[in-house]
Amino acid sequence: MSDQDLVRLVMQEVGPRDDEILEVLQTGDQSWAARFADVDIELELEPETRRLMLSAEIGAPPEDKRASIYETLLLYNLLGSDTGGVHMALSEPGGALVQMVDLHCSALTTELLVTVLHNLNERTLIWREFFMGDVEQAGETAPPPPPFEHPMIQV
Repeated sequence: MSDQDLVRLVMQEVGPRDDEILEVLQTGDQSWAARFADVDIELELEPETRRLMLSAEIGAPPEDKRASIYETLLLYNLLGSDTGGVHMALSEPGGALVQMVDLHCSALTTELLVTVLHNLNERTLIWREFFMGDVEQAGETAPPPPPFEHPMIQV
């Protein structure tokens, strides 16, 4: 079975496995989207590397907090072993923050993808609150999401 056929099959199975997934769409030959109440997660197959890239937009950071937020994200990216391989990026200069993780097709199962989608959704909501919400508490900034506890399915 080709990686594209595998991903297509797994994507058909993820929706019924998690009540929080409202919709699963195929958006292109090698791209899909999983819709949650407040988060859309895009998935794109990279055939050359046999990886499925998942990404979720956090949002554009407030201009007055950009430097601090960018510094936090650079430090977060350094903690790859603690974050389950999740890393952060910008959609464009001054644009939205994007949370990303990739899965190798050789390890892809419906259970793994459901877990990663669910956790990526939760992490996106946490990051949105941390960066865009009311994070000032008694003059201090709220801490970022805690490190993950389990390797591989940590997202």
